Amino acid sequence: MSHVTSLAVWSLLVEDGVMILPSVSISSTPHTRYLIQVPDLLRATKFFHPYEIDVAIELVQEALNKGEESGYLFLFAEQENKLLGYSCYGHIPLTLHSYDIYWMGVDVTTQGQGIGQRLMQATESHIDARGGRRIYVETSGRDLYHRTNRFYQRQGYLEEARLKDFYAPLDDKIVYSKVLR
Repeated sequence: MSHVTSLAVWSLLVEDGVMILPSVSISSTPHTRYLIQVPDLLRATKFFHPYEIDVAIELVQEALNKGEESGYLFLFAEQENKLLGYSCYGHIPLTLHSYDIYWMGVDVTTQGQGIGQRLMQATESHIDARGGRRIYVETSGRDLYHRTNRFYQRQGYLEEARLKDFYAPLDDKIVYSKVLR
């Protein structure tokens, strides 16, 4: 399958009360600079443990080494080579039309400005173009993730499951899903 690349440039605008940054592009092509920028972005959120950030780096490296054969697809939102956000997603093995969004992160300095919403819409569009019909997202139930969980709900994701104390005591795993078609 050919490597799908999408480039969308946004102008400064206000949509649904959210200011969008000028000249932000979305690309599906991983670059080596993301091996530094992705962990920096994730560390700055203060949401992730070092071992989780190590996994994020491994996935970017895997995509750089193997491309789509890695099973990890990415979208990167950038402005002048500065990473503002990214998503990592892929087809769930042994399923016909199901996809996981493995990672989604937005630079703390641009949160609330529509980057996450645009990344989610672009990710869903890419999944739909690949024949995906259902998307799953797993996240934490800790209080720290309240805004994250509200974000997924605002994007139309429904809570399908909550696994108590999955990650650690008092840290539930929440599984969201969305049907595309």
